Amino acid sequence: MSMIRHSLLVAAIVAGLGLTACNKEPAAPVALKLDGAAAQRAATAISGPAWLRERLPEHTVGYLRIPSPWGLVAAPNGRALDAALASDAHTQLIADLRAGIAKDPLLVQAGAAPALALLLDDLTGPIEIAVVDGSDIANPASNVLLSAPLKFADVAALNARLADLKAPLLPEPLAADGKGKLAGNGFVRFDAASQRLYCLFGMAASAPALDLMIQQTAQTRAHPMQASEKTIDSSGQGLFYWMSLKGVTGMATAQIAAAKPGTAVRDFLDKSQSIAGGWGTAGARGKLQIQLAAPDARLLSYFAPTDFKAAVKTAGHPDWALTMALPTAAQIATIEANLDADFGPGTRETYTKGKEKMQAELGVDLVELLGMLGGSVVAFEDEAGLYSAIHMTDRKAFYTKLDAVVAKLKGTRETVTSGKATVNHLYLPGLNLTKPKQDGEANTAADAWLQLYARVGSHVYWVEEGDYLVFAEVPQALADRADAKLDGQLDDWLRQNQSYDPNATVLGITGKTRHAQRKVYYAYLGALQATADALGQKVNLSALPHAAGLKLPVEGATGLTLDATKDRVGFSLTYEQNPAEVLFGSGGLAAVATAGIVAAIALPAYQDYVVRSQTSQVLGDAAQIKTAVAEHYQASGDVPAGDDDLNLAEFGASEKFLSGHYVENGAVVLQFGDEANTALANTTLVLKPYELNGNVVWQCGDGAVDPEARLLSDTSETTTVTAKYLPADCRP
Repeated sequence: MSMIRHSLLVAAIVAGLGLTACNKEPAAPVALKLDGAAAQRAATAISGPAWLRERLPEHTVGYLRIPSPWGLVAAPNGRALDAALASDAHTQLIADLRAGIAKDPLLVQAGAAPALALLLDDLTGPIEIAVVDGSDIANPASNVLLSAPLKFADVAALNARLADLKAPLLPEPLAADGKGKLAGNGFVRFDAASQRLYCLFGMAASAPALDLMIQQTAQTRAHPMQASEKTIDSSGQGLFYWMSLKGVTGMATAQIAAAKPGTAVRDFLDKSQSIAGGWGTAGARGKLQIQLAAPDARLLSYFAPTDFKAAVKTAGHPDWALTMALPTAAQIATIEANLDADFGPGTRETYTKGKEKMQAELGVDLVELLGMLGGSVVAFEDEAGLYSAIHMTDRKAFYTKLDAVVAKLKGTRETVTSGKATVNHLYLPGLNLTKPKQDGEANTAADAWLQLYARVGSHVYWVEEGDYLVFAEVPQALADRADAKLDGQLDDWLRQNQSYDPNATVLGITGKTRHAQRKVYYAYLGALQATADALGQKVNLSALPHAAGLKLPVEGATGLTLDATKDRVGFSLTYEQNPAEVLFGSGGLAAVATAGIVAAIALPAYQDYVVRSQTSQVLGDAAQIKTAVAEHYQASGDVPAGDDDLNLAEFGASEKFLSGHYVENGAVVLQFGDEANTALANTTLVLKPYELNGNVVWQCGDGAVDPEARLLSDTSETTTVTAKYLPADCRP
């Protein structure tokens, strides 16, 4: 294998490494025990932990930690592979690789040895950067302090390495006291006693300012950044950043129209304190996270879970699970009370009218119905099958409201028996797209097909289990559940096995991996072998422990979550060792990825379907206007100038989606209003008449029309409805 192939392999595998797992493997050899002191010694020898984070200078408004290459992939970091990474054989192997870099003749001849030695041998821990500003507001004039541990015994050794790099970093070598000036506007100092390099950049950077900051790092001090770091990367080895938002959000409010004083958006921006993120270890698992802290922001109180219930029984451990927190009755009441303040005067009135209209059409207040659901929705797949469940606060009241909807929509609700299960069955007929008929008007073939389509309704099956309704696609699946041994509880599995907190998750999905730790561990060993080959060194991989000896967990956890509490909102990707587990795992993990992809496709597709159904209904009801225009043309030889020239019947039920409709010089103009889906509101669809071989033909929107056809209308109206929401023959 060539050096280039080795380099590519190392870059592809090592750079993405972070590794994988959870439960215990049955009947395996005696496990290699992890000694805490040994792990600490190994971590220090391979890559020391972050240092500056505990002693940030006063007025630090930003912090960035960039892990060393060895710290990112090889140092113990609080996860399942620490026993292997902390072994003496592994520590010695890394030490041998590092020591040989500067000595390899090919690397020296290629000119790569100095840079590789600095990065892979001389750098003994993460590079840390602090942004410091006396105003406590980050801005372009802020000073930037960089700190990095380098294992040079004295200033002369560092100067020699920098000279070998042949890069114009310094105008002249560092002085004997380690001080110097960077080629740009910056100052540098190397402290040989602590083997630490400091650099200061910025408009106000100076040698005295650098000395003052170094003095401040002599003592540890608490900083708000540390609270965020604990939840993102507690190892001190991962990538991590934090930034204060003081003053920054104030500038944002001037650019955001919705951020008017008193609104929820303005309140959120005013209370936003910091943003943080990174790729590290939290709770003995890998985490890729971003968080925005906004304590007690009103907007967060609207959708952050308050008491999520996931105490559903499961048959064994689920393969995967999804949780979704809906607004509770209390949260809905708070949102309704603040509508005018949050979204402008008149919003509450419009909202109330919409609720009343919906209640008139369905016979029930859907918002009230939503409030009865308790805010907790879960879906999962276990040994019995695939299920979803809703936590109920008042089942009797819910059924009363549900029956009102069923009656209004002419559906049915009944109880049936499947195996040992007593199953509730709800049927709602499909949407009837046929237009009302005039007296004596007969059904057409098209009407018959639409009525056949309407027969295909929605069937819902569920059983009652304590405070939950448990749903399945067919009643037989619920019979399977009744026969299964329900010996687990979803909430326990989520928290204990998956490191997943449903009470801090608005929407999330988590699943199991299998043998991921072993796979990534062996991939890592292969990468070490390739690295050694590229560096011209020999290593004895057989001296390192094997997976069975490590007794690596068989099952692991991975997941994606949208997180929210009353104090913060964020996004998290959880894995055992490598983020790629989310996409390339097996078993339950494949289900997680599939469910996520299906949801990402299905939800927008369903929304598009709803919009297209409204345009189809409007076009169906507009057919009688087209017929009237064609008959007028056949009788008079000219198209009608407007509605007054025609004797039109009532438009039809879909008129509710329109703010107006009229005929202009023969063209039919359909204007969608606020009752239509937001994707259609305030858009226009124009139907234009053409003459072809003595007959009137129509162009719908910007759809194709026979090139031989002659346009009969000179209307200036144009179609503004997005093409994907129109039937195929109405699109360009």
